[in-house]
Amino acid sequence: MSRQYLSMLKAVSQNKYFQNTGWVLCERVFRLAITLLVSAYLIRYLGPRQFGQMSYALSFVALFSPLAGFGLDSIVVRQLFNTPKLTQEILGTSFWIKIISGFCAFFLILVVIFGIDNSSSDIIYIAIIGLTLPLQALGIGELFFQAHVQSKKIARIQVAQNIASSIVKVLLVFFNAPLWMFVVSYLLDAILLVAGIVFITWRNKLLSFYKHFNFSLAKDLMKHALPLLFTGVAVGMYMRIDQVMLKEMLGDEAVGQFAAALKL
Repeated sequence: MSRQYLSMLKAVSQNKYFQNTGWVLCERVFRLAITLLVSAYLIRYLGPRQFGQMSYALSFVALFSPLAGFGLDSIVVRQLFNTPKLTQEILGTSFWIKIISGFCAFFLILVVIFGIDNSSSDIIYIAIIGLTLPLQALGIGELFFQAHVQSKKIARIQVAQNIASSIVKVLLVFFNAPLWMFVVSYLLDAILLVAGIVFITWRNKLLSFYKHFNFSLAKDLMKHALPLLFTGVAVGMYMRIDQVMLKEMLGDEAVGQFAAALKL
């Protein structure tokens, strides 16, 4: 009986789906733990007002993030799994859709922030963090590894990026850096993550996907992604609008206190 049990455990542990899920789970737990520790250190340094300013900028940009992704991710993963022969066309077409939607989302942010009453510092912080939206398209290669049950490669990059990001933020606190440098560090986080994904995409000889675009495939992807886009926008509004409203009603300090409690 014990031999059968051990052989079953061995078979499960060698299963690629089990290993893939294990890597994703470990990465999420690690990110949760390190984010909580670094955030506590960061919040104590910045205080409610400055942390509130940064949280407001992050939440404002997050409202537009679903527009940049266009709800494509799960649709693209399914397409890559079902039609591996069209990998380059699927990745290339999705890349161009996401980069166009990313820039549209960024310009929409600029229009909105200049249309409402914001301080010059708020506008600058939102614009800096908003640059992360077009960058999402460069990480399209991640979907290939998800479709082929190879999330281990992405998880390693995400862990390395989390460690690098945490070290940068701790050093900024240690050297008494101003708030704008912490805001820039979030843009740096996105650049590092995308650079890692681009690197392993290149290692797997898939980086030429940007040369491909199929108009009929683009229409099909967008048609299937639209319901997910609307869902993402609705969820984003539900999750983030509270901090934006608090900023308008009670100011930065209230947003800082709320955001600090929300992380816990």
